[in-house]
Amino acid sequence: MGKRNEELWAKVKQLYPTMSAKEISRLTGFHSTTIWRIAKSQGLSHNEETQKRLNMLILQNLKSGDKRAYTPEEKAKRSKSQKKLWALERTRVIYGLKQKTKHTIALVPRRITKTICRLCTERKYFRTDTNSLTLYYDSQTDRSIDEQHYINKYGLSFVEAG
Repeated sequence: MGKRNEELWAKVKQLYPTMSAKEISRLTGFHSTTIWRIAKSQGLSHNEETQKRLNMLILQNLKSGDKRAYTPEEKAKRSKSQKKLWALERTRVIYGLKQKTKHTIALVPRRITKTICRLCTERKYFRTDTNSLTLYYDSQTDRSIDEQHYINKYGLSFVEAG
């Protein structure tokens, strides 16, 4: 590790109670994260007046929208591209191609997956494929009287193993 900059540490200790890390970083030329880390390691905090001022700035920025990461148009564009990416990934999974992202693509909707997991856990049904809607049962399965409901509502099928 590099040598500690004693001048910077002293300046942070002096200024941090009355100034934000960003304001100090503008004065010193060091990144605000560095300033914040030094202040944290020294156990420094802002005084009450500074904290109120910073809270008012945060509130002002939220109300005016000046500090938004994206404008509504940028959000819409980003959302559209994300939907397109997810659709492409889903298509790759369906056709057995290699995915290009680390997204986990579920071919079975979450509510159906939860229902299947609950049936497997509570009633001892079992399955062979996670993307399948077929549940198997044997003599140890506590068969549900609502199997017809699951067939109609979720499209599940129940097959005797053997």
